[in-house]
Amino acid sequence: MSESVAYPVFRARHVWGDLFKPVTETERNGKKTILEPNEYYINAGFAVPKAEWDQLWQTMWSAVANDAKGAGQLQAKNAGDIATTQFKWKVIDGDTPDPDGNPRGDHLKGHYIIRMTYSCGRFGRPLPVVDGAYVPLSAESGAKCGDYYNVDATTAFNGLLDHNAGVYQNLNSCMWAAAGEACGGTGPDLRSRFANVAGGSPVAGPAGVTAAPAPTAPVQSAPAPTAPVQSAPAPVQSAPAPVQTTVQPHTDILNPPAAPSPEVEEKFIVKGNAYTRAQLHASKWTDDKIDALPRA
Repeated sequence: MSESVAYPVFRARHVWGDLFKPVTETERNGKKTILEPNEYYINAGFAVPKAEWDQLWQTMWSAVANDAKGAGQLQAKNAGDIATTQFKWKVIDGDTPDPDGNPRGDHLKGHYIIRMTYSCGRFGRPLPVVDGAYVPLSAESGAKCGDYYNVDATTAFNGLLDHNAGVYQNLNSCMWAAAGEACGGTGPDLRSRFANVAGGSPVAGPAGVTAAPAPTAPVQSAPAPTAPVQSAPAPVQSAPAPVQTTVQPHTDILNPPAAPSPEVEEKFIVKGNAYTRAQLHASKWTDDKIDALPRA
């Protein structure tokens, strides 16, 4: 197995998936399959501002470049250009259109989004998520998709030499940093909804959070909100960064590109039509079934 490389703890916005509810079912061979408990996993996307991207990009690149087999894949699959590469970085450019050609949400613009997983079934415990005082959070604590976290994660070359060559993006733990607007739409006009009623004090964040900064204006809680949150408040003290393994660059690989280009998602042919992986996932196709399809 390829060696994992730790990212420096980084601040990012949770923009899809559930940090507390694992994936428990999938589709295999065209049939819905209930996963065994030891197969449960967390699947989540984190948006990182492009201005803060370079260090993460250097880390994931070095994880592959310093693997003997991975180094060859970087060259063979033009991995430095996310727009044309066949290498699976599990990264999306928020400024590119979605698979249907539509603009992505405003909350994704100016960001790269990393798709990460945590094998809660294999580890036998939930994803560790804490507040700024290291108090464990749960689904009932008020934390939501759209909030900001300090993220502890690792990456590694997946060891594959075919069309599935890419990286693992693995979550280790998360520390809640600040509230953000809930992802999935702007919601109702609260000023008109509650124009004739009195309100109470706004909720600053999940229950039990004492060390995280209060959000500037969370839409869902204030009876008369100011401008919606556009960026995260200053982060709380990060959890101790994991010890990184010092690696020597592979002699056949130059330094990675300064910045990747927009990603163009791979498409697969089904009955004469081209579909993206996300579209096939929505139709309950599994990755192993999708990977067996011809490419567009």
